[in-house]
Amino acid sequence: SDFLVAEAELLDDRLLDTWFALFERAARYRVLPLQEQLAGQAPEDSLYIIDDDHVRLRERVDSILGGHTWMEQPRSRTRRLVGNVRLKRVEGEL
Repeated sequence: SDFLVAEAELLDDRLLDTWFALFERAARYRVLPLQEQLAGQAPEDSLYIIDDDHVRLRERVDSILGGHTWMEQPRSRTRRLVGNVRLKRVEGEL
């Protein structure tokens, strides 16, 4: 849960370079359409709103930080809700 809170803080503080560094090269950043738009379709078979690989995500971060995105002028106001976090005890750790 600490990781999720730290990630939310990076985004809130607009530390996008630091946030981006959390991603492995093989990671994908995907945003699904609303459930109503899926209409019984499996998420993996749907057309994603965003489906960025490492290179495209870097381009997106650079664009936002460089002020080249009209949709971020003025900057978006966001809220983050970190919920449904489950903690498991791992043997040998606190």
